[in-house]
Amino acid sequence: MFTVRTSPRFLSLLGGVVLAATLITPLQAQNDSIRRTLGKHTFLPSTLMGDPFAGTYVRNLTGGGTAVGLQVPKIDLDNRVLGYQDASISFLSIEMAYQQSVTNWLALRAGFTGGARLGTSTVALLAEGVTAQFGATFGATAKLIRSDRFILSGTADVLPGVAYQISVLDYVKDVIDGNDTSSSLVNSSAPYRYRFGANAAYAVAPWLGLQAVGTVGPIRDQTDSTDTEIRFGGGASIDFDPIGPPIGLLLGYVYSDPAGGENVVGGAGIANVGIFYTGHKRLVIGLDMQFTSGNQEVGDKKIDVAMGRIVLRYDFK
Repeated sequence: MFTVRTSPRFLSLLGGVVLAATLITPLQAQNDSIRRTLGKHTFLPSTLMGDPFAGTYVRNLTGGGTAVGLQVPKIDLDNRVLGYQDASISFLSIEMAYQQSVTNWLALRAGFTGGARLGTSTVALLAEGVTAQFGATFGATAKLIRSDRFILSGTADVLPGVAYQISVLDYVKDVIDGNDTSSSLVNSSAPYRYRFGANAAYAVAPWLGLQAVGTVGPIRDQTDSTDTEIRFGGGASIDFDPIGPPIGLLLGYVYSDPAGGENVVGGAGIANVGIFYTGHKRLVIGLDMQFTSGNQEVGDKKIDVAMGRIVLRYDFK
C-alpha cells in the first residue's frame, strides 16, 4: 500500500494561500479584469484542456472515481480469455500546480501529481492489482496572438513520473513458469509524457467562450512501451453571472491516441463537465467531472471510468 504523507501539508498550504489572498486583496480588485478574460467573458479554467493564458495562479485538484459496469477477462496461464466477470475498480488522485507569469506573453509552471488505482473486489484485485503513481509537471505557455476577443498560444509540457504496481496474478504466473528468482510482487516503472502544441480561445459573448487544443509528443507507458501521443479537442465556457446567477458551466471533449492508461490500448475519448461558482472571478471553486471510455488490453470489452474532482484555483493576474 502506498500513501502520500505530505498531501495534508500541501492541502493546508494551498488553503492558507487562497484564504490569505482572498482576505488581503480588496473586493474591488478581486473582480478586476484578469488574463483569463477576453472581451467581457472570463473563461473557466479547464483541467482537461489547460488554457492559453499566461497568468499567475495556484491550483489544487482532489478527487476520485470508479470504473462503470466493468467486466474483466478471466484468463488462463496462457493468457487465453475464458470469459468475463463483473468487477470493481476505484481511483484516487491529487494534483498541485503553480504557474508564474514571467512577462505579459510568457508563463512557466510546475507541479506534482499523485494517484492510486486498485481493485475493490476480489476479481478486480487479482486481475488488475494495485497501482500507485507519482509525477511532476513542468511547462510553459507563450502567447502568440491576442486581440480583444481571441487568443492563440503555444504550449510545452514535460510530465515525468514513477509508478509502482502490485500484481498477484503476474507474480503467480512467474512462479509457475519457474521465474521465481527474478520475479517480484512489486514492480516499478518510469512513464513520461512530452506535449507540444497550441491552445486557443474565443469570446463569443459575455456569457460564452469557446476553446480548442491540440498537442503531440512522445510518451512511455508503465510497460516501458514508447509511442507518439496525439491529443485534440474543444470545449465551451459558459458563465451565467452576466445574465443571472453566479454559476458557470464548463463543457469539453478531448480525444487521445494512444490513451496511455494502464491496461488500456488504442485511443480514448474524455468528456468533461464542470460546474463552478463565478461570483468571485479570481477564485475558482467547483466540481469537475470527467468520463473516459477505452479498450481493455485483454479481451474485447471496454473500460468506462467516471472521475470527480474538487477544483480550487486562485488567479493573481
